[in-house]
Amino acid sequence: MNIIIKGMEIEQGQEDCSLGELIEKIEAQNGVILEIVADGQKITNYTAEKIENLKPIKQLTIIARELNTLSLETIIETEEFIPNFIAGIEGIIDEFTQGDYPEGFRRLGIAIESLQWLNTLLYTLEGRFRVLEEIGEINFTAFQDNWYKSIRELTSAFENQDLVLTSDILEYELIPSLNDYLTLIKELKSKIN
Repeated sequence: MNIIIKGMEIEQGQEDCSLGELIEKIEAQNGVILEIVADGQKITNYTAEKIENLKPIKQLTIIARELNTLSLETIIETEEFIPNFIAGIEGIIDEFTQGDYPEGFRRLGIAIESLQWLNTLLYTLEGRFRVLEEIGEINFTAFQDNWYKSIRELTSAFENQDLVLTSDILEYELIPSLNDYLTLIKELKSKIN
């Protein structure tokens, strides 16, 4: 089997390894598997049994990144995303102000998906933020409390289709929380670089 590993270097001796052993080697070097392709077929989410049924595999390609590299890429993307997201939230507020409620609620529904992604990222990076908090660089606990409170209140107002409350939460709670999130991301980026 021809094995190609993209995105990071691993120790020699991969030719005689099973897929499980390769994954262990990558993870032992602080790597994260992004994609696995066997003979042109994506098998990243396959079970071991399903992979066994593919044998013999002629070419195996594993795309991986070192965790800090992956984290930095995600942090840079988030740093670029948040200002655009804030502009989108301001657009939703404008929709509500101008009386285009159906469009405002439609766009808000889409925005809530982005908030879920930001929540997942926050959870993923929580350990790194806690380290910065311990050394006095940031107040992550206060941010996290405000962030989750804003999300809960926004979700409730959205579900109840309470236009006034939704607009107020967007403008006076969510946008400031997003700015705080951006500050945290920038601080974390400065420590990783």
